[in-house]
Amino acid sequence: MLVLEKSVLVHASEELAYTCWLHVERFPDFMEEAESVQRLDKMRLRSRVNCEGQSLEYETEVTVEIPHHRISWRIHSGLKGSGAVVFDEREPGLTLVTLGMILDPSRCAVDEQKMQALLEAHMMRDLQRFK
Repeated sequence: MLVLEKSVLVHASEELAYTCWLHVERFPDFMEEAESVQRLDKMRLRSRVNCEGQSLEYETEVTVEIPHHRISWRIHSGLKGSGAVVFDEREPGLTLVTLGMILDPSRCAVDEQKMQALLEAHMMRDLQRFK
């Protein structure tokens, strides 16, 4: 399993950063590996990502939602893993956004060490674009 965590400071309130994250259909606008994200209902999403040229589809379920502060999820099908994004307002208009994930990379045709480096780089670039 891969354990990943990256953070970025954004010039926005905790509430605004959280609200922007809720627009999951826009993930492909700032997440380079995201091909599509579809909201199935209030708690479930279907996503398709590009993993080194291989298109993978999976469903996630939100397991914890603390408005304006934290969203946690578990992957139910397609891939194995879980994750969370936390919004921590450090001062008015400045929020630390931390994205953490635990993923099983076995469905990708890349060795685990290379996958760790690739995903960490993707996460950092994605968070910078979210900013």
